[in-house]
Amino acid sequence: MLRNKDITEMLKKRFKKGYYAMSGIPSERDLADELGVARMTARRALAKLVEEGYLNRKSTGRLEFNPKLVVKNKQICFLAPSGSSNDVALWLKDLYSAASELAINIRPVFYSSWDDIVFHSAFEGFDGLFFIPRSDNIPAWINKKLQKTATRLVVLGYDMSNMNFPSLNIFSNIFISQLLDKFVDLGHEKVDCFNVQAHNITISKRIEHWGVWKKMHNIQGDLLDINGSNDHEGSVCRDYISELIQKGEFKSKALFCLTMPAAIGACRALRDHGLEAGKDVAICVADGELQAELYCPSITSLERPDMKPYLKVCIDWILDPSSEWNGNLLFEASNVRLHQGESTQN
Repeated sequence: MLRNKDITEMLKKRFKKGYYAMSGIPSERDLADELGVARMTARRALAKLVEEGYLNRKSTGRLEFNPKLVVKNKQICFLAPSGSSNDVALWLKDLYSAASELAINIRPVFYSSWDDIVFHSAFEGFDGLFFIPRSDNIPAWINKKLQKTATRLVVLGYDMSNMNFPSLNIFSNIFISQLLDKFVDLGHEKVDCFNVQAHNITISKRIEHWGVWKKMHNIQGDLLDINGSNDHEGSVCRDYISELIQKGEFKSKALFCLTMPAAIGACRALRDHGLEAGKDVAICVADGELQAELYCPSITSLERPDMKPYLKVCIDWILDPSSEWNGNLLFEASNVRLHQGESTQN
């Protein structure tokens, strides 16, 4: 059973780490329910923090931090869509690493929809935000909210520089051209594009660039476009390609996949029907998410570079509210590696 002293020490640590940046100080009842103690025990613990000066009690009876004693590290929110995503996990890992030597706390907050209360609460109580949008298009009313926020915000994985937000993109389209050129080297005259995500800015630009690349090289190609799914993307892609194969409608010999789930699903579908990626169909993916070379067969891909130096620049800007953003609002890595996998070997 937790004692008063245990609870007060736990709360002091939470204060420093910014655990209540969004929700505020918990009530006696909420604290008692969370810790499994009597309400009187929670009351005494909070009263002790008031006595020691860590908390002040307002005229309404609610508690608030005493800024003279509660010295909090800077709180930066990592706001990302809920659900499993290797891309989100990689961004969070790089952000933790970039912030490791600084006196700041990174607080992951995951939202399920644009009207999720958690999403809207994240714009209060933090010193800055790193934001990953959902794969579907951002509604106009959300755009207005973003533009009105006083909190400094950096967008990850999407280009929102047209809205005056600093944006970090993993790579520019010039690297996608280098990836697609592998198909030309193999002698393909038709290169299809496979997409499962909704047409957000990033996906639309990749499709557009594929179209421009085809014209430049006099290459044919069809767009296989699922355009968003609420189900597991890899499974959806597998089932989609499998259905085309079963109907005799799958004619692709070279397939450019926009995301890793599309590439994984396509390779699985081919194998299920006695076909082999690399031998029967050449496959590459725009973003290997640091895992493309681990699959069997390994998948030809652009591998994301170390984003920590770019994230450190953004953190410095967030931590200095008086500073202006210098240079281009869109950061795109310039040291992208092309992984030659088995999926494009004859």
